[in-house]
Amino acid sequence: MSLAGGWILAPLVLALVLAGLGLLAERAARVRLPGALVAPAGLAALIALAGVPATFDATAELAVPLVAVCALAGLVLARPWRDPRLRAAWPWPLLAAAGAFAVYAAPSLLTGQGSIAGYVKLDDSATWLALTDHVLERGRDLSGLPPSSHTATLQSWLEGGYPVGAFLPLGAAAGLSGQDLVNAYQPTIALLAAVAALGFFAVAHSLTSSRAAAAAAALVAVQASLLLGYAQWGGIKEVATVALLPPLAALALRSPLLLAIAVAAIGGTYGINGMAWGAPALALGAAVALRGRTRARALAPAAAVLAAGLVPVIATLRFAEHTTIGAIARQAELGNLIAPLPLLQGAGLWPVGDFRITPDPRLVAVVLALACAVAAAGALAVAVRRRAWDWPALAAVTVAGVVPALVVGSPWVDAKALAILSGISLLGASCLVAAGLAGRGRAAAGVAGAVLLAATAWSTGLIVRDVQIAPRERLAELRALAARVAGEGPLVLTDYEIYGSRHLLREAEAEGATDLRVRPVARRDGTTFPELGSAEVDEMATDALWVYRTLVRRRSPVASRPPAAFRRIWAGRHWEAWQRAPKAPAPLARLPLGTAVAPAAAPECAAVRALAETPEAAVLAAAPRTPPVVVSPAGEDTSVPVPSEGSWRVWVGGSLRRTLEVSVDGRSVGSLRHEIAHNGHWLRFGTLDLTAGEHVVTLSVRRGLPAGVGADAAQSGLAPLALTPAEADGPGPVVRVAVRDWRRLCDGRTYDWVEALPAGA
Repeated sequence: MSLAGGWILAPLVLALVLAGLGLLAERAARVRLPGALVAPAGLAALIALAGVPATFDATAELAVPLVAVCALAGLVLARPWRDPRLRAAWPWPLLAAAGAFAVYAAPSLLTGQGSIAGYVKLDDSATWLALTDHVLERGRDLSGLPPSSHTATLQSWLEGGYPVGAFLPLGAAAGLSGQDLVNAYQPTIALLAAVAALGFFAVAHSLTSSRAAAAAAALVAVQASLLLGYAQWGGIKEVATVALLPPLAALALRSPLLLAIAVAAIGGTYGINGMAWGAPALALGAAVALRGRTRARALAPAAAVLAAGLVPVIATLRFAEHTTIGAIARQAELGNLIAPLPLLQGAGLWPVGDFRITPDPRLVAVVLALACAVAAAGALAVAVRRRAWDWPALAAVTVAGVVPALVVGSPWVDAKALAILSGISLLGASCLVAAGLAGRGRAAAGVAGAVLLAATAWSTGLIVRDVQIAPRERLAELRALAARVAGEGPLVLTDYEIYGSRHLLREAEAEGATDLRVRPVARRDGTTFPELGSAEVDEMATDALWVYRTLVRRRSPVASRPPAAFRRIWAGRHWEAWQRAPKAPAPLARLPLGTAVAPAAAPECAAVRALAETPEAAVLAAAPRTPPVVVSPAGEDTSVPVPSEGSWRVWVGGSLRRTLEVSVDGRSVGSLRHEIAHNGHWLRFGTLDLTAGEHVVTLSVRRGLPAGVGADAAQSGLAPLALTPAEADGPGPVVRVAVRDWRRLCDGRTYDWVEALPAGA
């Protein structure tokens, strides 16, 4: 999961594929597209081409090779490096595309993680990874899948007919570059934004002769506040849709065959609901064909492509039911929103870091949004006067698809529709400025352009500062662990890490104890663990735990050691894996000791005796453990009592987005940056040799992206701080005594737990 592989190789391969497919489609249609439309047409071709084989188990694995062969054919046949049209057209659109890629990549890369955006805020991307992996291996076939969170995810979405077209570019980018889907995910979103910028350039260039102005308009448009905000929540579908709309509208004016490809792509992306965009485009294309008196014979290839493109759409018909019932239509369904978004957010600019929050000052955001909406309408008037139909066609197709979603959909669906609309609306405003720069009102257009650029930069800056990126190293460890435990399931992931349970650990039949799952993971009291949290091993019912052969959890200073039958088989900085022999017997009874923050204590003799009297018990097993020292930080410097001399490791509970440096008595024990996590996470720092007595632990948060340790806990004193003996990093030996010698465990030593085991355990 290298940065270079994800951010250079995967998008480069995908860009070549889109160029090749666009050139092949252009050649098949016998038309010459504007150079900037080749890659957007290629995106439509990829989704339409891969969508059919990705529907069926027998052909799913052919989808990516088919895309590769067709793209190579397009590059070989067209020889774009010899095409003067493309050489002349590319400098400015290439700059617009590169700028868009850089803007969408920057939030992830500036954190130093370069990973998936929107971590903790919205983890839908983990579901999209599961769907992408499955449909490119087995299509929509769900037969024979073992119980797991991966299976539960597929059943929840694919059985309901969820369309997967937007994920096929990701599958192609990862598959052809040899990257894991996790590594290619955010770079694919950035590449899709670059493709959208190319389509935007083509539309803007139809209104102005200046390629530089058109490129600037395109670059501004892809930075629409809500669209960029969704991309920084891992929103691949919204960006893919915005990239598809310009070719959908533009190709309706140019070629029935290319239009059929684009309609098939939007259908593959949204199922039958995508026809809200596709039908108006088809109507527009029919009007153009009739006016040009296109022969019926010439429409036959387009009809064949459209018919083939309906195959994935038919497979998603069940999803259309959710348009009027369930979460998609229910007006109380907010999803991850705080409240319904104002319609003005669809106008283009709404400067705020988190699009769920009211901007400050709100008046400025309202004025900017209204100005964008008015300017977009003004661009329509200019386009009609100049008989430049690309922008009116794009606006009409976009509005035709967005309005039904706003009328029927829930607030969560409305937000996605507004995100799509925002990019097109801001493009219209940018086009008006670009057109004005070449006209008589050049001075006024220049002022408007400067304001637009400043407002866009302000909005983008706020979004970048608010980004939350999945920790690359933590996910990379899970990927490495996956190779170790593949085929050795079932596996339970005790901490909420949706990327692990739904995708990375799928080959080990992983279930997240607090994630979507087939089998409930019960507590000892019969209840289940709340979602999005951690399941403590000592709280798990023994029979529920014994369903699983392998246990994976985050490393923690306060987590209890798994039962004696489990041995640790792997440990990284962030995760550890424990495994038991397939036929290892479960303990007959257990005595957990300690508390949630001090998981060790000296057992009471009466309790040990009662355990020894358990029917059929032959052996008592106990896990010796020194309790961790856990305190609440008191500001930047905290005095911590160390009970004995030795080597001690430092832990800080919570998560952070700035850089946190930790030192003890002025000696550094390390620093961490942008370690976002759900509840129950601990940040693991280094070790130091300490004497018994009081020591001062200093938590220093460096300047950088805003945030702190667990909601600025380093400053407010809310984050727990722990010290553990260095030897506690490894699993200590388990003490075993015959039940008749139970008094040996009443010697005042502290233990994690005591178990009653049958003979031979």
